[in-house]
Amino acid sequence: MKLYVSLIVEQVRKNFHRRCIMFPLIDLREWFWSGLLLNFTWLVLTIAFTSGIRRLYLKWRYGGWNVISMKGEDPILTRKVSTNKARECLEDESEKAVFLKGIISPYGRLTCDIIEEGLKNSLLEEDKRSREWIIHLNHPGFELESRYNTK
Repeated sequence: MKLYVSLIVEQVRKNFHRRCIMFPLIDLREWFWSGLLLNFTWLVLTIAFTSGIRRLYLKWRYGGWNVISMKGEDPILTRKVSTNKARECLEDESEKAVFLKGIISPYGRLTCDIIEEGLKNSLLEEDKRSREWIIHLNHPGFELESRYNTK
């Protein structure tokens, strides 16, 4: 670095009367490519760091949800919900209704709204502390299909 500065100072002294400074072309190319490489490296590291932090935040905020289908006191089905699907369901009630209806559709037919009537009449329990949606299949709003084995 000292050598580069001394070269510039020397050129300024020699060519002061010409009012122009002649930089070595090789140094300019080296400066350009090293700066470009440094900026690209910082860009890649910043994107990787922020996406990792975002993924950890989303996992902490929306991860760990389960859907449990109960018939009486026995759980028939326990299914883990992905972080992205839990986020969609918690942000949009209609998406949650479609998702939960899809989970219980192999076991029977739902004759009421799973979100509004289900939460009022204990067809659906939403436990935010333990991150579970519990669906009770022995509810009057749910008709079991006899062709499926639900034990």
